[in-house]
Amino acid sequence: MLATTIAGATQTAQQDDIDCGGHPYINANVRSAPNKLWRINFCLDAKNLPYTKFIQVNGAATWQVPFYETYGVTMKTRDFPEGIKNGSMAPVYWSSDGEYVYLNSYWCCLDGPGMGFVDVYGLYRLNLFTGKLETILPHGGAIKFSPNEKYLSYSDNIDEIHILNLEDGADQAFQLSQKYVNVGYFFWSPDSKKLIFVGALDHWEDNIFFDATPETKNGFSLLLLDLETMKVTTLLDNDIRMFTPGSYSTEKRNFWLDNDNIYLAGSEEGKTYLYDIAKRQLSLISTLTPTPTP
Repeated sequence: MLATTIAGATQTAQQDDIDCGGHPYINANVRSAPNKLWRINFCLDAKNLPYTKFIQVNGAATWQVPFYETYGVTMKTRDFPEGIKNGSMAPVYWSSDGEYVYLNSYWCCLDGPGMGFVDVYGLYRLNLFTGKLETILPHGGAIKFSPNEKYLSYSDNIDEIHILNLEDGADQAFQLSQKYVNVGYFFWSPDSKKLIFVGALDHWEDNIFFDATPETKNGFSLLLLDLETMKVTTLLDNDIRMFTPGSYSTEKRNFWLDNDNIYLAGSEEGKTYLYDIAKRQLSLISTLTPTPTP
């Protein structure tokens, strides 16, 4: 379910020539919204705490979203007794109707193979019409918005995934096998009716460069959630070619060709595949990368 408002974004009376009033956040830079109607800056307040500023280009509204009063406060109840004070609330998704921007709390520094399965460290939604700020996901995990923007897939526990209805707040969990140590890389079909994702087995990171030893032949399973049947099906089980629909690295371009076929590039250099969902069939196609559909 969607959480209640945790911090109302404050509206300023006027827009200064310098967005942050002379106090920009270190390493921050001005960004703009995809629709060019808003510009975003990262600033510091009078207490030297960071906040993100959303400034409507026409001057009608300005919203400030404080980092410390969102994710920093949330973390006070977890591993960080004093909360996290240094970070930023960065846009990760803009709704096509221009009403919402979704924010991820970013702070330094986490790294490692398993972090590839974490897309956000908390997810928040700012209503650009009213300034209302909501907690969508309080903690980190893998996420993906459906093309029709009705659903958000996410994982917060290793052995389950969730489908959150962003229109009514209904949240449905789907239990997975406990053999998975990471779950993520969600990828929706164009019609928003199917979701493919990855389940990683223990020691999967040993196969990143396709040099597995006999003791560590574990990789990724490719799974499908069909929203019409509400069932999860395993398409490929423990495949050390490391197929990810997401994709796993910036060099690999994996995508849906249509609602029933996906293009996959694994860890084997130069090999690309086509997976036919209806036939449950994986076929080697070529070393050339097809052009993804819009």
